[in-house]
Amino acid sequence: MRTLEPILNDYRRVGFDLDGTLVDTSGVILSGLECACDAIGIAAQVNISLVGPSLDEICEILSIDRSKRDLFKSTFIRFHDDNIGLTDLTFTGAKSLLETLRMRDHTIFLITNKRRRPTEIILKNSSIFEFFDQIYCSDDFDLGSEFKAVILKNIKMLDTKHRFIYVGDHENDQIAAFRAGVNFVWVSQGEVKRYSTCQFS
Repeated sequence: MRTLEPILNDYRRVGFDLDGTLVDTSGVILSGLECACDAIGIAAQVNISLVGPSLDEICEILSIDRSKRDLFKSTFIRFHDDNIGLTDLTFTGAKSLLETLRMRDHTIFLITNKRRRPTEIILKNSSIFEFFDQIYCSDDFDLGSEFKAVILKNIKMLDTKHRFIYVGDHENDQIAAFRAGVNFVWVSQGEVKRYSTCQFS
């Protein structure tokens, strides 16, 4: 997170993804996906690339038969929600970064594909809930795969006087940011992997 702070200082408004960006939920997610695959009787290749996409996107990636998707998703959700709040999952330095941004009067948003219930469990268990001015979860809206791009664009347009940047850990996060015309920082394990500004401000 130390490499991220100098970049964010140039922006008054900062949006964060959750999984893989601020918290390491990969273990619970991958175990939950394995459990869900077992429940529908498939031997899918479950790997780290499946941490980040929505459940609907994962169903497409794994080519899960439509008749089995409800069982797949409900099995995953049950496992995930039963296990996600057992430990503090924040990356080292994540809480101190949020504290610093808050002290410097940044406006902080959370935009995540995770559902609201587990999102709030994670944030409260990790003592970072109070740092966010607004929290946007995928199940708050019926936007499908365009959820992040739509929310990011709306955040940007609501205040054109102050620069806005989105921080994520997945190619889909970057695509959503660019569709919204928002600058993007790609992080891996809490450290900067790529900083993309393109023509955006």
